[in-house]
Amino acid sequence: RGTAMNQQHRQGIACARFSTKPIRPDRRARAWGHLIGAVAVMRPATVADKPLEATLVSYNLGSLMLARCNSSAAHYVRDQKTIQRSLLDGHVLLQLLLSGNGLARFDGVPTELHHGDICLIDLAHVAELRFNRDCEHINVLIPRDALNETQRILHGRVLREGQSLCRMLTEHLLQLFDMLPSLSVTHIDTMARATLAVLRICLDDRADPARLRAAARRR
Repeated sequence: RGTAMNQQHRQGIACARFSTKPIRPDRRARAWGHLIGAVAVMRPATVADKPLEATLVSYNLGSLMLARCNSSAAHYVRDQKTIQRSLLDGHVLLQLLLSGNGLARFDGVPTELHHGDICLIDLAHVAELRFNRDCEHINVLIPRDALNETQRILHGRVLREGQSLCRMLTEHLLQLFDMLPSLSVTHIDTMARATLAVLRICLDDRADPARLRAAARRR
């Protein structure tokens, strides 16, 4: 029997990998749901004869957790019961949708999500995400206190693919994931601080071109 979850440390940044492939098809949805259970309750949206498929690669940067996921169609619900038991209500989850489209509900308000969009979920609030097709996304788990400088409510905030701030943040996250496998633990604090700096600027309504250029030079 294969192992679904593997962890790698060595001299690099701590990395965990998960795949449903070594799991019996009839148990894959349960395994994926258990893995992400602290964030949301998962309900598969696949047809009966097609088992759920999912992979995840995550990195621990100390103050930040980053993960790149691929999964079959599914419905994710973060309700009051999940909030109370998850111990994550002091965090915000940022999700960059790399492929696929979805429908989100933030405190009951519907919002369409398209590939290239970035949305934010305050994990102290109710939310739903429904993906009717396979999708790929990058997730960043951020302490809410680290984003206190931003001047707008974060829950349900969506940066659209065509916006300059969305492009800047997308480029940073993609480059970061390209670099993480080759970085040593000595780079953890530097990369976490740089990522938080970019996040604060891209999520702050006061951002202007001069500040964006300054942040880009510091990366």
